[in-house]
Amino acid sequence: GGNIDETLIALDNVPVYNPYHLGSFFSMINTNIIEKEILYPSNYPNNFGGYLSGALNITTKPGSFEKTNTSVSIGLTSSKAFFETPIGKGSLILSARRTYFDLIIALFHKNFKGDFPYYFYDGFAKYNYPFDEENQISVSLLHSRDVFKMFDNKLYKNIDIKQEPAWGNDLYNFKYTHLFNNKISIDAQIYYSSSLFAANGKSIYNSNQTSTTIKNKIDDISSSLKLNYKLTGQDLQIGLEFRKINLLYNWNIGRSELSSFGFKPEE
Repeated sequence: GGNIDETLIALDNVPVYNPYHLGSFFSMINTNIIEKEILYPSNYPNNFGGYLSGALNITTKPGSFEKTNTSVSIGLTSSKAFFETPIGKGSLILSARRTYFDLIIALFHKNFKGDFPYYFYDGFAKYNYPFDEENQISVSLLHSRDVFKMFDNKLYKNIDIKQEPAWGNDLYNFKYTHLFNNKISIDAQIYYSSSLFAANGKSIYNSNQTSTTIKNKIDDISSSLKLNYKLTGQDLQIGLEFRKINLLYNWNIGRSELSSFGFKPEE
């Protein structure tokens, strides 16, 4: 019953802020990288605290340590590719997706009044390396962007574009695991999770230069050390966590043709 921002979406225990494309119609996390999902509608572990409506923790695949696997999917709105392969003692995963309405329409540009103004893309990479049976490191990164090509030179007469409106996420995750035995283990994790919405353009209105500048950003830099102990039918976890969250809110829409989406502002 809560709002979207009241539910935690975590990828390998890393919070992902605004994990959606096209106004929540598409998830930015590809299903081909998911190994399992655990949903806590209530009574979720305290390490997922700070949210009112529950938590969803998504665990990514460890990758193949024996053979190379590749898959490509072509859909009506987007295409995606998945690749996993052993490298040395470790395993590598690569995944990417992009919509292509803008590319298709560009091929038939002469028959249309303008280009399709929107597309999104995302990519994921992960490398697992087991030093031995007791020690393993994992490094992963995720990048996603939605791009809305609003600042069209055909609509605006006097415009200087620095950045089209774009939003998305960046995630970098490093994890080290040490197994003492089949019951006790230690996890050390450092991650950076960021969500950004930005735009920057200048225009002329009544002989005056005005600008539209948007930069909203969440930066989450965190680290944790956890001791895991498996009991019969239960798991006990003790640990420390440090989190630093920076918030940036900059929304400056000047009085210009940019603030009226192609129409002359009212006097």
